[in-house]
Amino acid sequence: MADIFISYVEEDGDIVEPLARGLIEAGYSCWYYQRSSLPGASYLQQISE
Repeated sequence: MADIFISYVEEDGDIVEPLARGLIEAGYSCWYYQRSSLPGASYLQQISE
């Protein structure tokens, strides 16, 4: 399956978690800032990894 990057604005934050959860349950790999980021690390580097 594909790797999916979810880009969103803060106002849409409430729908991101259920969306990502559904995609993960369907077998996709998801990255979005709220769940996948590590403090102090460049988010661009984290996305590429």
